Amino acid sequence: MEQRIRNDGVKYFLFCDQTITATSIERLADAILARGLDVRYGFSGFYASRHVTRDVLHKAHASGCRWLYIGVESLTQRLIDLMAKGTEVAHVLDVIRWCREIGILPFASYFFGFPTQTADEVKQEARIARDSASFFTIPGDGGEFFLTTGSAIYRHPEKYSVDHIETHASFATPTGTITSISPRYRAPGLSGAQARRLFLDTVGDDYPYEAGAFWSHYVILGDNRVDLVFPRAYYRARLARPARQFADHMRNGGVPIDDGPQAAKLNYQLGAFHAADGDHARALPPLRRAAELAPVSVEAQRALAVSALDAGDDREALRAAERAIALGDDDVALHALAASCHERLGDPVAALDIYRQLARRFPSKLALVRQIGRLSKRIGEQTEAEGAGPR
Repeated sequence: MEQRIRNDGVKYFLFCDQTITATSIERLADAILARGLDVRYGFSGFYASRHVTRDVLHKAHASGCRWLYIGVESLTQRLIDLMAKGTEVAHVLDVIRWCREIGILPFASYFFGFPTQTADEVKQEARIARDSASFFTIPGDGGEFFLTTGSAIYRHPEKYSVDHIETHASFATPTGTITSISPRYRAPGLSGAQARRLFLDTVGDDYPYEAGAFWSHYVILGDNRVDLVFPRAYYRARLARPARQFADHMRNGGVPIDDGPQAAKLNYQLGAFHAADGDHARALPPLRRAAELAPVSVEAQRALAVSALDAGDDREALRAAERAIALGDDDVALHALAASCHERLGDPVAALDIYRQLARRFPSKLALVRQIGRLSKRIGEQTEAEGAGPR
């Protein structure tokens, strides 16, 4: 830091690390204060263990710290223990409150739908959040848990009551971007979308909404005077614009939902709104109507395919994906979705054929090779089992 200040005139620093502890931040603060450096900085990835005290945070603020991205994850201690995170909910809330009082902007990493999360736990989290709203807010609407390959849950699913994992591929698209499809799994408890909806319904529209993380990166440049919190009702109104537009249109005697290109557009918007809220079951009827009224709309077919798959209707998802592909949507993720549908419907041969076609387009992608190997092994085992049947 001292060298960058001297050579380049840099004054603002953002550290990105998943292992920032009380010891590391205190040592940095001591070094900055000892050298008399005039800097502003923040940490993306802060571990709020029992070693984080008010004194440590005071020292960090005195040295220029203005922003901390704190791993809260959940307000349910049982889930924190299941994650083996090693933090205590009550102490993490204390750390966040101290940050607010001292002048450090705390930003919470938070998500819903960790395996086995119950409705009662979500409602209790909402009550804690409301009671702590003077200093603690969940950024945005919080995230949703998704499984990643190689994680502890992926390697030891039985510890988390996960009884089924279905792996998908990661690959490069023709535009050079990486598309990663999270493995699907089955486990007791609410899904991320269900838990988030229940939390929002319980906490109410007057609970504060805090802007996204990208705003916080700018706050470290100043003295924390920027107001990034506003009523959640405002945010929800912005998000609900398609549904409100549809409702206003119908109340004003507009074109019926079952007729005309405007109806296709409104159905698509309404379905997209429900899908964005994680409610794919409610998204399906308007998306079906949109795809029916606008059969050459790639967007409508693609949206229908995604929502149908998330709602568990593999056949409808496959039909919509194949229609979108036939209309010219050559996105690799859509092909992978079709392959997943074939496999879930008991046709691994068709899924294997799709992965082989993708592998010919992207021969350097080992993930596709692994998918081909996995399906080939599965097909071979099935063939062998059938051959070993009664004679």
